[in-house]
Amino acid sequence: MAGKTSVDLSLPKARKVRGYTIDRMPIGRFLAAARRLDEVPGEVLAALFPAGDIGKALATLDRAGMMTLCVRALTVLPEKAVSLFAELMGLDEHALTDDPNVGLGGLLEMIEAWMEVNNLENFIIAARTLACRVRAGMTGTGSNG
Repeated sequence: MAGKTSVDLSLPKARKVRGYTIDRMPIGRFLAAARRLDEVPGEVLAALFPAGDIGKALATLDRAGMMTLCVRALTVLPEKAVSLFAELMGLDEHALTDDPNVGLGGLLEMIEAWMEVNNLENFIIAARTLACRVRAGMTGTGSNG
């Protein structure tokens, strides 16, 4: 299996949680969810990031922080959060909200499974590293005059 890293080989392709299959997300599903996040009003973002510095919060985000953010999203904007999570996981939103087997605990289990299957921790680390490189490049290439 040339080209595959040991991390790729050890990641599950899918996990079953409370009767639902949580699988790897295609990039198109991520892009659609990102477009929906773009519609979130500023006051909602302020509620999600009460410290006020969204950039800093995202730059230091880890697995525990991501789960805290998900719980906060479910508290601050429950309908939008459930809808977004359902879209990210490729599940039917109405089936999810009407299933007594899921509940809030099950939804959080599903989000954790989605994070694991999609290797979100490594993505966050890679994105943070890339952002640092971009900032370093931007600050090091200013004009001389």
